[in-house]
Amino acid sequence: RPLWRNGQRSPWEHVVFVDGGAVADRARDLRAQWGVGTGVRYNSPVGPLQLDLAYGVQPRDWRLHLSVGFTF
Repeated sequence: RPLWRNGQRSPWEHVVFVDGGAVADRARDLRAQWGVGTGVRYNSPVGPLQLDLAYGVQPRDWRLHLSVGFTF
């Protein structure tokens, strides 16, 4: 969600997310991994900068992610 300051939209945004996925050679071997987190985005003139703090539900683990540029 965009952050607002003095009635104007800020280049900063805040996000909350749930993420899940699985990878395996065979479908019967798929085991989903889940995570939740929060992050900030800065819409710079050269593209977005993203900083996320994620907590893996399975396995239990904290991760810090930094991204520069657009994601799909």
